[in-house]
Amino acid sequence: MEKVIIADASGSMSENGKNDVMHYVLFSIGKICDMNSLADKPKIFVWNEDISEFTYSNPIKFYGKLNKNSLEKFFSAINPASVLFITDGCFSSEIKKFILDCKIRFTVLKIGCDCDTSMLKAAFGSNRIFETSDIVPCFFDFNKC
Repeated sequence: MEKVIIADASGSMSENGKNDVMHYVLFSIGKICDMNSLADKPKIFVWNEDISEFTYSNPIKFYGKLNKNSLEKFFSAINPASVLFITDGCFSSEIKKFILDCKIRFTVLKIGCDCDTSMLKAAFGSNRIFETSDIVPCFFDFNKC
């Protein structure tokens, strides 16, 4: 079982500069891993309508809506122990229910002044939701599992 990072790349993430913040966050996570000489760097995935592996050489395309079926298929394929979810919280109640039902440890880094914090608290509780400015403690909370 591995640790993975899932970056929300839905259409709502293309608004209000959130896409720029997402790129900054992902590059910062890479630097944190390098500076701490992490042997097992978590894999980063991008989720919009489907889930695909992130590479620093390809820009993220922000579009569509988050899809529960793609998340379900992804989790059954890799069975992660821990997920760092970077999002603005704009996802369906169907996805919220799926997240509540799965037995995976989530840490959330919220992005955007219009972030749906109430949805995030309902889906993940409030103990593991971090502001973007708290990226370092957020990453280490996620990575300690």
